[in-house]
Amino acid sequence: MKNDNECGAILREWRKKRRYSQLQLAVDADVSSKHLSFIETGRATPSRNMILHLQLFLELPRLELNRALRLAGHTPIYQQLSEQHEELKPIYQAIDRIIEKQMPYPAFVLDHQWNVVRGNAAMINLLTKVGLLGSSSIVDALVSPNFDRRFINNYYEVINLLAHRIKSENSHNGGDPKLTELEHKLLAVLQDQSIAPADNGIILNMKFNIDGQALSVFSTITELGAVQDLAIGCFKIELMFPLDDVTERYFAKENQITNQNK
Repeated sequence: MKNDNECGAILREWRKKRRYSQLQLAVDADVSSKHLSFIETGRATPSRNMILHLQLFLELPRLELNRALRLAGHTPIYQQLSEQHEELKPIYQAIDRIIEKQMPYPAFVLDHQWNVVRGNAAMINLLTKVGLLGSSSIVDALVSPNFDRRFINNYYEVINLLAHRIKSENSHNGGDPKLTELEHKLLAVLQDQSIAPADNGIILNMKFNIDGQALSVFSTITELGAVQDLAIGCFKIELMFPLDDVTERYFAKENQITNQNK
């Protein structure tokens, strides 16, 4: 029996996860079905170009693609450099520039396990207001029994959205244990809950209840897929924007207070 750590076994596993039959993958990728069978069973070692070609169809996560390349005797594509590495400085500077330019509105950066790794002053202030500052994992904090759910008027609607996002992301990436844990926690909160349809059919907004004011924001998400670093390439930059004048005035006032206290 062939070792499950062989490159072919990895490709076979991801072919099945992507719901390809061996024949269909061979046809779509224009590869001999016999050669593909030999690769999957370890009777043939795929070239670097062949692995990268099959990757176009199988969409292996970066770690898995690196592992497949390494096991076939090829150099991995993606690196994992320290945050202080000289080559990453322009990337981190660009990230910081994006979230700082978002002021006076909140902006933050999530890693592949949904931990907050960066945030601007407006985000830090928002997390402080709702009692979430100090928790690296937003999801863990939101489902904690210590979190006061009254801070988010559409709490269960937000939890439902997060559960769907994490489930989809986790499914595409093949099942990360931490994401699976977060998904289960979110689904546990949703048990026996009836999720009302969103008031706005176009945008799902997040409705905060802070300092006696009802604030509504929506988010845009930017991913850094072009960065060839394992960690940064999975970062998600989330920018929040006000949906009404009350929210816009609130963040402008909070920003003014922050600047005065500097």
